[in-house]
Amino acid sequence: MTSTPWTPAAASRLAGALARSAPLTWVLAGDSITQGVYHTHGARSWAEHLHERVRSELGRARDILINTGIAGWTAPQVLGDVDHLVTRFAPDVVSLALGMNDSLNGDAGLATFADALGELARVGLELDAVERFLMQEIEGDGPEGRG
Repeated sequence: MTSTPWTPAAASRLAGALARSAPLTWVLAGDSITQGVYHTHGARSWAEHLHERVRSELGRARDILINTGIAGWTAPQVLGDVDHLVTRFAPDVVSLALGMNDSLNGDAGLATFADALGELARVGLELDAVERFLMQEIEGDGPEGRG
């Protein structure tokens, strides 16, 4: 499994998959930042930029990018619905971007967040994927430092 930080081995696996002509299925799971609502104020989200990069700029028009982000969701909620949001698509690449809503629980919510991410990682290990989870994380010192 690959999680943060991005490793040379993970980059090599993904580069190898991108070098082959076989189409890939990408699942982008997370919260509103992934879904691309509200805070974008009508601009494109990172998921939409990735879609353009993969299917147009990289010439991988047959790749499928599935955005299952849900505004307001936390790691435990995604874990509770991981079969619907991720595994049913048999993805080759999964991006999991969570933490903003979890951070609203402050330090008291860190254990719950960590437990849910650990279980999501376990689920990721069971996937037959090029890159199981590319986990994106928030940074900061307490809720006030997490934007």
